[in-house]
Amino acid sequence: MSFSDPGKFPYGADCTTYSANSGVTDSAAAGTALATHTKVNNGVISMAYPGDQSELLTLLEYFKAQGKATGLVTTSYLTDATPAAFGAHESTRSNTSAIAGDYLNQTRPNVLYGGGGSGLTLSATTAAGYAVATDSASFENLATQPVSYFSAQFGTASMPYKADYLGGTYPFPELDTMTSSAISILSQAPEGFFLMVEGGNIDHACHLQSITKCVHEVTDFSDAVDAGYNWALGRSDTLILVTADHETGGLTVDGTMDANGYPVAAWTTTGHTGTNVPVYAWGVNAELVHGTMDNSDMFNVCSADIAPALEATNPYPSNGATGVPPNVTLTWTPGTGAAYHRISVWTEVEAVLDVDVTTPQQPLQCAPGTTYFWTVSEYDGAGVLLAPGQTWTFTTLDLPTAPTNLSPSGSVVPVNVQLSWTSGTHAQQYRVYLGESVDSMSDVSTQTGTSYSPSGLTNSATYYWRVVALNPAGEASSETAWFTTEDLPQPEPVYADSENTVAGARLYGDLLSLTMKDESRQGTYDGYEVLQEVANVPNKNAYSTLNHVWTFDLGNAVSAEFYVEAFKTASTDGDDFVFSYSTDGVTYLDMLTVTRTEDTNAPQVYVFPTAPTGTVYVRATDTNHTKAHLSMDTLYIDHMYVYASEGAVIKHYKASQPVPADGSVDVPLDQTLSWTAGDEAVLHRVWFGEADPTELAGPFEVSEPAFDPGVWAASQGTQITGNSAYFWRVDEVRADGTVETGDVWRYTTTASGGCNPTNLIVQSIVLSTERVLRAEVGVATVTVVDNCGNAVAGAVVTGRFTGDFSADSNVTATTDDNGVAVFRSSTSARKPSFGFEVMTITADGLIYP
Repeated sequence: MSFSDPGKFPYGADCTTYSANSGVTDSAAAGTALATHTKVNNGVISMAYPGDQSELLTLLEYFKAQGKATGLVTTSYLTDATPAAFGAHESTRSNTSAIAGDYLNQTRPNVLYGGGGSGLTLSATTAAGYAVATDSASFENLATQPVSYFSAQFGTASMPYKADYLGGTYPFPELDTMTSSAISILSQAPEGFFLMVEGGNIDHACHLQSITKCVHEVTDFSDAVDAGYNWALGRSDTLILVTADHETGGLTVDGTMDANGYPVAAWTTTGHTGTNVPVYAWGVNAELVHGTMDNSDMFNVCSADIAPALEATNPYPSNGATGVPPNVTLTWTPGTGAAYHRISVWTEVEAVLDVDVTTPQQPLQCAPGTTYFWTVSEYDGAGVLLAPGQTWTFTTLDLPTAPTNLSPSGSVVPVNVQLSWTSGTHAQQYRVYLGESVDSMSDVSTQTGTSYSPSGLTNSATYYWRVVALNPAGEASSETAWFTTEDLPQPEPVYADSENTVAGARLYGDLLSLTMKDESRQGTYDGYEVLQEVANVPNKNAYSTLNHVWTFDLGNAVSAEFYVEAFKTASTDGDDFVFSYSTDGVTYLDMLTVTRTEDTNAPQVYVFPTAPTGTVYVRATDTNHTKAHLSMDTLYIDHMYVYASEGAVIKHYKASQPVPADGSVDVPLDQTLSWTAGDEAVLHRVWFGEADPTELAGPFEVSEPAFDPGVWAASQGTQITGNSAYFWRVDEVRADGTVETGDVWRYTTTASGGCNPTNLIVQSIVLSTERVLRAEVGVATVTVVDNCGNAVAGAVVTGRFTGDFSADSNVTATTDDNGVAVFRSSTSARKPSFGFEVMTITADGLIYP
């Protein structure tokens, strides 16, 4: 851009530069004349020399008093004479520390950008409340700081010459970048701003008589002027003046270029000259710049009353805007004195609107992809035209085109499929519709990208989907695509690969290769593996017992379910039989209890909460070890196996693992029922009652897998009573409305109501010895009770001997009906010294410690 281009800067003048005491000014006196409307002696910074030595009002102070934001930008150091003339008052330009103090404590420009040092320290600037940048990276983040004062101080002198970095990277922000940053910050002030921008290194280059440096500094300054001009373009409230404080070097050029492409230059001095300098003006009051003027006249050009703007300005959408939403509201800044506004809107083919309004806005519903022309003519209250409107244009956003290339389409895919498509033109976002039929497709997601990964898909299902492209102008839908999800990998049943009667039980039949299903009994034991209790006879406290273990190899299972079809003999003091599992063969966790006395041809199922891997031990034990309990009950097993999947997780939609367990007795009256929720369940319907399980009351709907039977009691006008049998069922409801009917579970409350056992407690550890030949073995007798003080039978206790028997670690014993577990050391010693420590205790439904 040329400053003399009348299309850019239509007004201009020649400007004299002499000072109060010399025909050749310096920067201090010339800057003071521009800033204060007053001639002073060379070297003086905005003080009355000659005169009464008072501080002179600067343009920066004049506009700050009007509530405007202010700023100083230079490629010289910030305390150099020209910026100092606008922001400081000192008797000599050499008082740089005092000039810095005036900036920070007196005039306080909102923006200070330039070279650092020369009296302006980082610590002082920060202490004065400025956010400070010292390099390009921190400069980029400067305006994001929550403060009102910003300073960029690069290096400790003037900023480097641009010519010294040709072909390389300039180490600091360039002048146009600093100018744009300053405008961005200052323009947020509601009352406007004043900004002085100096290409200070132009003067320094001319002192060196370097045409190369001079050309690149002038170009840098020209880019900064462009930044200000482009920001102000279209505004009616801004003045831009471009001038110099003086001429340096007596430079002349003859229009020819040297071998490096630079003008052939002639210099007459290394100092300043008295040559007039040009002034270029644009905007408000620019017409005041003409003919020959003095540099001190610039104050009046800047501060003269601004003539009121009669025409409408600042249109929205801005003139020439594209991509405008069709439902746009037109707005503008009214002309001064306008009482109403006549809006005319048209396209190239038809008139759209011609109305009068009293407020500077007009909602408009436009067609997509169309160019509109509009004017706003301003009228006073008497109907007199104040100013005809300029013609502005905008183009609305076009309709989007439909997405294409939907993938997958017509193929079998995994359930974790990612949907993708090719973007339609003008689309700003996409709405995805998905369903198991064309009619049931629903809006499942809104995306800005061109892909989407749906959740909750099921195996062996067909889905239909489409994508709608959207923008403010409207929408366009793709064709409907479909895909089918893969079948769920079916787990194979894993059968036991070994079995062992650990203690007690007579074995008939073989489950290691058992594959029969529901064979009828042709004899007493035909078609079953049969386990019969035997008497435990170490002493007079004999009782019937059964303890049988199978092993399974589950490999790298990610989900697993235990299946067993079994029943038992019925007798007056008959046992139930508990199946439990272990991953180490020591610590077992209960799975389910067999209470049936007839073959129902239906399996009992236990879902492992976390699939065990590798070798898993399954144990069947009886439940009654009280002394003199000698009914030799029999457990019949039709078939038993584990479904283990190493692929997709098996979905378990049915509620499982009730607490209390099915068939539990002595359950506290205030027991809260809980269970493991079915996969994908979003609601639980609980049915509850007593006596006949086919007449359960409900449903009672709960959002969490827990239910207080007191809710049922209140609904029936009764209460939970002791020594009573209760039945309950949980139906699981999935998001699609599917209901999975649950099994009916049963429990019996304690006769007394009692407390609620939750924890295991070691009541006592009694140490003794037993004589073996000439030495003694250690004996530890551990008594385990629950937190209600009840002896806990069947608890697996793991502990270790210390002292002389410390070799016996991780020894295990099971408590009897009195809660007593007895440990004996495997080694002996004479007069032993030893102790015993309980490490773990496991029992169904109770925790330790």
